[in-house]
Parts: sequence; C-alpha cells; structure tokens
Amino acid sequence: MNTNEDWQREVHLVFSIPEEYCEIKQTVGCFMHIHVAPMQTTDLDQKYAMVQLQIILNVISYYDAAITQIMPAEGRTIYRPTPTSRRSRKPLFFILEKIKMKPMVYREMGQDKYQSWNFGHLTNQCGNIEFRRPPGVQTAADAKPWTAYTLSFINMAITMSIGWAKV
Repeated sequence: MNTNEDWQREVHLVFSIPEEYCEIKQTVGCFMHIHVAPMQTTDLDQKYAMVQLQIILNVISYYDAAITQIMPAEGRTIYRPTPTSRRSRKPLFFILEKIKMKPMVYREMGQDKYQSWNFGHLTNQCGNIEFRRPPGVQTAADAKPWTAYTLSFINMAITMSIGWAKV
C-alpha cells in the first residue's frame, strides 16, 4: 500500500480522461469499488502475507457494523455485511486465525457480488482486496474521501494490530 506518486493525483488522473471526454452518469446500482494492493516489497512480490490477511479479516469483522452505519442509505441495503460479522466475536476471531490459505479467505468471508469486501482477487495476479460499499461517484473530488477512508482503514488494520482473539 504505497506509491511513489501522490495518491490524490493518481485518483485525479484516473478520472481526468472520462471527465474530459465523456458524460458520467450513475445508475441506481452504481457503487464505487476500491481495490487495495499490499505494499510492494523489494522482490516485487505484491501479495498480502497470510498474517496481514488474518489481521485485516479480524478488523473488518469487528468494525463491519460501524462501517455500515457511515455508509449512505443505498450502500446499507444493497451490500451485505461480511458473513462473519454476524457471529459472536471471540469464537469468530479463533475461526479467522485458523485460516491458513488464501483461497480459504474468499470461502470464509463470502463469495457473492453483494458482499461489502471482496477477497476473490487474493489468489490471482493482482492480489488485492476490494471494498465495494462507497456510493457511486462522478468526479475525482467525490472519489478521494472514500479512497482515503479505504486506504487508511486497511493500513491502520495492518500497522495498528492488536491481539484480536483477546477482544
């Protein structure tokens, strides 16, 4: 989760061509999807380590209800919380700690397109986590707060980890 460029500038560049040459219109089911790749290491391997994924899973499960509350109304009804957020926390954290393979993350955290978080890309070349709940946006200015939120959430999950099984 790093870049050699200003990430806000990169978001602006992503939107610059469609904003200049197209008319962006949203549909009722239009939501912004934010893909977060892990920090690039010296060997150019851009994959999340399993220990990072376990921490991220615990943090997402713990905060899912709070995340739902800050979403606009349409994002609360179309996308469902992670299936693990409905379980009691302590047993849930022990279940998540037992996940040792990336394909099992996708299986445990939900496999349909209406989940808030998508882990289906973990085992392919891009290796990222996708957050699907922010509302659809039409400009870079509208996208930046949701991008900042998502990047900060994942970064803080990894860097500020605690013993989640003790919560």
